[in-house]
Amino acid sequence: MPGVQIKTLTIYPGHSTSLQSHRHRTERWTGLEGCGVAEIQIRTSEIKSNKMFIDEMEKYDPFLPGDVHIVDVEMKHRLSNPGTVPFVVLEIQTGPKIDEMDIIRYEDRYGRSTATDPASSLDTPFDDNQPRSYPGESLPPRE
Repeated sequence: MPGVQIKTLTIYPGHSTSLQSHRHRTERWTGLEGCGVAEIQIRTSEIKSNKMFIDEMEKYDPFLPGDVHIVDVEMKHRLSNPGTVPFVVLEIQTGPKIDEMDIIRYEDRYGRSTATDPASSLDTPFDDNQPRSYPGESLPPRE
């Protein structure tokens, strides 16, 4: 079912979210407080004997209050906070399917799965009906 979900993410000093992508949703990030770094995948094409796509990460440093970045479907992305105060970002998720299981993790410093398929990237042993919080991310409580 198409939808929208709004979150406030708090990235604590010295922490980051996982490098991840989503198959079904786009995210719009707006800086609210503090200062951080956003890394978002970009695709450039190069023509040699065949057309091929080279994935690169664009780094937005600093990511300040009022700055806005869009993360398209299937683009790898990460937020980090190299500073000394919490970095707060408003995240608006939109897409045909808004689901916390729609996360493919590529790198994660907190021991969560780094599988390439979303079904195996579930945050076990956590219960999907419970809010999750990690040192690098804070999620609002579910109602």
